[in-house]
Amino acid sequence: MIQAPLANSTFAIGGEQQPWPDDTVTTATPYETMIQVQNLSPVTVADPANGYTYTVDGVSGGTLVAIPTSTNVPGATIGTLSTSHTMWLTGTFRDAGHTGFIEGTNAASTNDPATRALYLVNTHQSNSLIRITNNL
Repeated sequence: MIQAPLANSTFAIGGEQQPWPDDTVTTATPYETMIQVQNLSPVTVADPANGYTYTVDGVSGGTLVAIPTSTNVPGATIGTLSTSHTMWLTGTFRDAGHTGFIEGTNAASTNDPATRALYLVNTHQSNSLIRITNNL
């Protein structure tokens, strides 16, 4: 864990990894930035495939904060997610510009992109959150 748990928050699954080194033997690189979601809220989703209803402390409406693993101190406030049916965020990326995609899903999401939400983030720039799709 890079810092003690913060009440009413969670980490996105994944984050920003360090760039590939200039060699032919490296198969993995460590994370350089983790994305914390603060201010969780209850999200309820009915799954049409099985009829079940799920309620979790979801990331919908939460604020994304970049935390560099080198300092473990909150950095850029990336932005606030719109209120939706998004329960979780996932995404791992590496880019010299610190920009990448993260994906929002919920209990009813499938492999169909229409059941997912896509966001563009920059872990070094506040207010850089852009919602690419409006599916949840």
